[in-house]
Amino acid sequence: MNDLFPECVRRIGIPAPAGLPDRALLERSCAMLASFGIETCLGEHIFSPSEESYFASSKENRAADFNRFLHDDSIDLILCARGGYGSMQLLPLIDWETLRKRRLPVVGFSDITALHLAMLAKDAGVPVASQMAARLCVSLENGPTADSMRRVLHLAFSRGGTDFGEIARLRVLRETAGEVSGRIVCANLTMLSVMMGTGYLPPFRDAVVILEDIGEEPRKIDRALVQFQLAGLFDGAAAVIFGDFTDCGIEEEIFRVMRRFAENAGVPVYAGLNFGHGIPSLSFLCGEEAVIRNGTLFCRTV
Repeated sequence: MNDLFPECVRRIGIPAPAGLPDRALLERSCAMLASFGIETCLGEHIFSPSEESYFASSKENRAADFNRFLHDDSIDLILCARGGYGSMQLLPLIDWETLRKRRLPVVGFSDITALHLAMLAKDAGVPVASQMAARLCVSLENGPTADSMRRVLHLAFSRGGTDFGEIARLRVLRETAGEVSGRIVCANLTMLSVMMGTGYLPPFRDAVVILEDIGEEPRKIDRALVQFQLAGLFDGAAAVIFGDFTDCGIEEEIFRVMRRFAENAGVPVYAGLNFGHGIPSLSFLCGEEAVIRNGTLFCRTV
């Protein structure tokens, strides 16, 4: 497991851009990283009081922690503590110019989608959709989850190999003849919906869009997907892939929502990808190349 991170990663900054992390789990994860020979640096305000129970601290404090890691040349990677809600509050406060100058990976998913989409829009840093610090000690007990995280972390610090390896077999909802290819963009469905019109979204043309969510009713998922289609958000995309929709109601009802979306989509649509809040969960480098052939997803090896 000590090869999870490439050798160049010696010091990791851990901010909490959104919700308050579980202290005991976070301490376990930091101890695990220390056993790998990696030093962790917690955000100064990560456990500061907040007027709202769902924030780790004020937006100014959370942004200050994030920016401090950007300005610290000894930090090799930013590993977000957890999701929840609050990352989008930081978008006007982040030092985008410094993040653009540094090819600094920012790791997380779920609410961290807000940061990743803005990073892609501003061509700043390296967004990595993967496991976060607060549950790292638990999620890495699963072999496929650990192996996938290892792949993208090494890919984030290299140009990758020339070979494509099989990542997952998908459930086909709508497919066109031949293979499709594009760059991967991962997003939490709810976060993507609320960020429309903000100016912090990248273009989705030629993108393989991977969507996931947690705790949302089928009607809310349906509403967001209809919004995407009415807005033409995925017009020109290479494909849309549905990942895990954890605790989102009856599975068959969720699948009917996905099928209706596929029927009206002008792009290939797939489901059944282990990505999101469940375990096992795959990891992806946002912007990495992907190929879908005969219902199977392929990505670069390292």
